[in-house]
Amino acid sequence: MTDVLVFRRSVRGARWRVIAFISLAAVGVGIVSMGVYNTHSKKTPSSTAELRSPEVLEPAVASQPAGSVAASAKPAVTLSYFAGTWRSLRPPTRGLTKLRVRTEGESVWVHAWEKCHPTDCDWGEAAGSAVAPGTSSEQTNEVQKVTATFQTSFSETLMTLTPADDNSIEADTQTRFTDNSGRSGYSGTYTFRH
Repeated sequence: MTDVLVFRRSVRGARWRVIAFISLAAVGVGIVSMGVYNTHSKKTPSSTAELRSPEVLEPAVASQPAGSVAASAKPAVTLSYFAGTWRSLRPPTRGLTKLRVRTEGESVWVHAWEKCHPTDCDWGEAAGSAVAPGTSSEQTNEVQKVTATFQTSFSETLMTLTPADDNSIEADTQTRFTDNSGRSGYSGTYTFRH
């Protein structure tokens, strides 16, 4: 009889151990699954958007006087800041590799080259426009951006140059196709230094 009682207790203990092991394994799988879900989901509880206060999410224009435009984060520079030959900091496998900007008085011209093989493709030179922070700004002394439009027989590319950190400029391009090919437009951003 004692042997039967000992056997029943060991079976009962083994059952509880198996049940505990299965329960812990299920909890572990659940925790790992939630971690994978949170890693791959677009919005997690630690996302910076949820941590911001409501004041940060208000538009900057709200605090501006009526009729004014919010100031850009980039400082205004003189038009001559853009002048010279600029080379890509990270030469791309595709896209812009070099810019040459000329200025004269209030006029500006942008010449661009794109990565091609065996030599870079010459986009040619396009007349540009200086963009100031406001209508009362001095056209050559307070420039925030320079824009130029490059046209080919099949496309049109708007290039916007802005001053960047450490004596560099950023070139943002938006290209649209004008040949009714149905191709989607595309954009690119490149950083250049003298």
